[in-house]
Amino acid sequence: MTLQTFKIHKNENSINFIGIIISIAIVIIYFSFVFLFAYNIPFWDEYDSLFDFINYYRNISFPESLQYLFKNSNEHRIFTHRLAFLIQYIIEGEINFKHIIIIGNIGLIWIFLILINIFSDFKGNKIIYVPIALLLFIPQNQFSDWGMVTFNSIIEYALVFTSLFFLNKKRKFDFVLAIIFALIATYSFGNGMLTFIVGYIVLFFKHKKSFIKYSLWSLFMIIAILGYFYQYHTPGGLGSKFDFLFQPINAIKFFFTIWGGI
Repeated sequence: MTLQTFKIHKNENSINFIGIIISIAIVIIYFSFVFLFAYNIPFWDEYDSLFDFINYYRNISFPESLQYLFKNSNEHRIFTHRLAFLIQYIIEGEINFKHIIIIGNIGLIWIFLILINIFSDFKGNKIIYVPIALLLFIPQNQFSDWGMVTFNSIIEYALVFTSLFFLNKKRKFDFVLAIIFALIATYSFGNGMLTFIVGYIVLFFKHKKSFIKYSLWSLFMIIAILGYFYQYHTPGGLGSKFDFLFQPINAIKFFFTIWGGI
């Protein structure tokens, strides 16, 4: 190894070290905010969707108990959220909203690991971890500290990313995992079914000649969506999902307001 090559490797190692340290610091700062502002206090929808769920769940038996995990809450089915609370209740004997907030935020680390794995071929330069961490670990009101929103939103994103991550692989087992995570995402929040739509983009670039994978992906998408709306009860007082068609100006304003906030 020449002196010049040694210096290059030394500089690369230094940059990689700095990238890792800064990324860890960003994560620590973020979770410091989470622990500071997360409280074991239910808020808004959590009273009905979770306390009623636990009270009702204790008085029913299998298979109705399994079906109730998938019952829609307002306009969403929140399977993973209810399952997390149920597991917590069984283990701890109580519902602790702070614990759920923390678990939900851990989902950001899950997403972070997936993204750095995707970018692992970026010449091995770990400084790329820093912008990924900065984009993910941003404390936000409600998103970071409201149990129901935190868990549903972040875990939903984690499930979608995981499904697409495995769909991008070549092995048959990875394709099976992609379908499983897409199904879980579908029943974890209302927009989870869009995983299948986005999945077609991945299939086009990675498996464009695989008719079997296209067929299976489409089959499970149809099953998932039909299952989602089976015995679906539309909540009252929320208005029509197509109101934006009759108020296009407001729809445009809301769109840019949301994206401006992001």
